Parts: sequence; C-alpha cells; structure tokens
Amino acid sequence: MKRNLLFISRYPEIIDEFQGILEEKQIETEIAQNGTDAMELLKQKEYQILVTDLNLDGYNGDKIISYVNQVFPNTICMLYTNSISAVQLGFYLNKRDVFRVFLRPVNFRQEFMQALEEAYELYDLKKHDRDSRQERLKQLEDNRKAIAEIEKIIENQNGRWKDFEIFADRLLGFTMERYGTAWNVEQRNQYFAKEKKLLKAMCENPNTHNIARAQNEAEVLMK
Repeated sequence: MKRNLLFISRYPEIIDEFQGILEEKQIETEIAQNGTDAMELLKQKEYQILVTDLNLDGYNGDKIISYVNQVFPNTICMLYTNSISAVQLGFYLNKRDVFRVFLRPVNFRQEFMQALEEAYELYDLKKHDRDSRQERLKQLEDNRKAIAEIEKIIENQNGRWKDFEIFADRLLGFTMERYGTAWNVEQRNQYFAKEKKLLKAMCENPNTHNIARAQNEAEVLMK
C-alpha cells in the first residue's frame, strides 16, 4: 500500500526543508499552507499521516486534529509547532490522540523520520484492527440474515404442516371405517386415539425421522 501524508505549515522554508527530505522516500505528500486549504484536502480523502502546526490561518491546528480524530480515527496525527506548554502537551497526547509532538527546529532527517516510520507502523495496526472488526460484524450480520431466513422457512413449513394436520384430522377414522369394520367399539376407540396421537406427533415436529416413524407405526396399526 502506497504511503501518503498531509503536511500543514504556513512557513515556506519549513515546507521546502520537509519536502526535500521526503523526496528520498516513496511517500505521496500533499501540502497545505493554511487550515482552510487543509480542510478541503481532508474532505476529499483519508490520509495515513497528518503533520500540522498549531498556528494556522483559517482553521487552526487544534480544529484540524479534532476533525481528523472524529472523521478519520485511523489517521496518525503529529504536531510540529514553535512552542507548547506542559498542559497543552498533555492535552494533545491524551485527548487529541497526537502520536508525537515536535518543537521547531527539528532534525527532519533523523528524529522526525524515525517517528514517521513508527507512525506508519501504528497506522497499519489500527487499520488491520478496524478491518478485522468490520469483517466480524459482516459475518455476524450475514449469520443473522441466514438465521432469519431459516426461521422464515421453518415458519412457512410449520404453517403448511398445520394446514395438513387440520386436513388430516378430518380423515381420522377413514382407514378404520374402511378396513376395521369388524372391530368392536373399544377397538375402534383405541385405533382412533392412536391415529390422532400419531398424526399430532408427526405434524408438531415434521422431520425425516418422525415421518418415517409415523409411517412404521401406521403400518403396525393396520395389522
């Protein structure tokens, strides 16, 4: 996957220095010199790494980072600024999820590039976790749909078997009347009760085993 990065600074000399170092790396870099232009770029695509100053025209660096935190939670944010208090430092590291904070001037070739490599590794880990979660959610949703479809089929089948039970209940005793004319009243009542019980058991749970069992017991009743 090709690396990309958005660098935001209002100082041309800093931009030139930064771009000069990145020419040695295969990183797709886009530059914004103010917060307004940066926001327009962010609305167009997701960047893997964001490097920004705090003092910007238009949207300041804090608003840029806050926007990225909400819209692109996988993007790794790095701060590059002139000065920062201990309270601000704690805020950006803990509340704004900033990966690194650098004070100007900084050695882009050594310290910064090392942090950049670590930032890309972190991005890959976060993206992998997100993709894994999305895949699990998709599997759960597919399973839910499959279960709902199976339940619908079973419900329809149960409805058809219920209709069959009502129809078959009207035929109870038909076999007895046709083949059991020599039976006495007690034999007729016993046959009728067994036949009704057999039909009910088959229709309540109409699987292959119960249907076969019902057929076997019906043959026994006829003997």
